[in-house]
Amino acid sequence: MAGPHDLPDDFGIPAHVAVPGAPHPVPAYIPPEVDMDAVGAEVAAGGVSAPKADLPGLRQVVADARVDGIDLKIVVVDVNPPVDTPLRDIATVVGRANPGSTVLVLSPSYSGTYSPTYDRVLLEAGEDLARTGNPVQSAQNFVGQLNTPIFPWTEFTIILTLAVFIAAVVTRILQVRSKRSPRPETTARADN
Repeated sequence: MAGPHDLPDDFGIPAHVAVPGAPHPVPAYIPPEVDMDAVGAEVAAGGVSAPKADLPGLRQVVADARVDGIDLKIVVVDVNPPVDTPLRDIATVVGRANPGSTVLVLSPSYSGTYSPTYDRVLLEAGEDLARTGNPVQSAQNFVGQLNTPIFPWTEFTIILTLAVFIAAVVTRILQVRSKRSPRPETTARADN
């Protein structure tokens, strides 16, 4: 491709999707083949929006997650978007419609998530494990990752930083004290 190209301002992508209860519209690209009204109704009815063949297994994953204290919603779309970002946008819309829920959206090759409960690092680790091509196995892997404790790097970093700071302060105090106190050699020479 060479030279300038005329592209529509919105590239054919909706600039914003209004989410009930959200303080402002959420930027999103929802693929046109995904009927968000149907997805919302199915998720509201049973926590899952997926092809019929996957429904029993996915409903079981949702029930098992509930036992573990996770309010999980799962959406399965049949087609892969060009990148995984639209799946996160779908998850955000579903999550905002179901306050407090953690949402997993799966396509054949990608996954996207939303959660007000879990941090992005944990969600993305779960997304990595949720790319099996089998929606039920992917959802089980995702929930398994949510239940796996992650090393508390933030707390470790804070403690390590404080330890280094305290060591530096103590070292400085010892340096200042050593300069103030007379050395034994100096006092011995002064006595002679």
